[in-house]
Amino acid sequence: FIYFINNEECDKGFISIEYNSVLDKYYRNEIEENKKDGLIDKVYSCSNIQRKIENDWKMVYLSRKQLNKSGIISWAIQFNSEQEQFYRFHNINIQCPSTSFDQYAQISCQLQLGDEQLIDIPQSI
Repeated sequence: FIYFINNEECDKGFISIEYNSVLDKYYRNEIEENKKDGLIDKVYSCSNIQRKIENDWKMVYLSRKQLNKSGIISWAIQFNSEQEQFYRFHNINIQCPSTSFDQYAQISCQLQLGDEQLIDIPQSI
């Protein structure tokens, strides 16, 4: 799945995409997206990631699938080709809140613009 930025978002200079793991829903600009397949519905690519529900701890979160050393999930956002010549991003704000309950686990969030090199995004404390 690829999110294509529409003309209204270009004119406003803003797009917000959020996945709520508790509700298993996506929101675009605070409006609920149609749900088909939950988490994987709006994902560009996903490997060894699952939505985990722990009723005893009253928690819902994304995690790497058990017995796998790594997991990757990615989302893609793209201009329509005719928009690319008229619009440019001046700021990109990406939030990737995360917590690990495994002392050996590493969580990273990265941004890639086109075919450019990956940019590491610092984790919030």
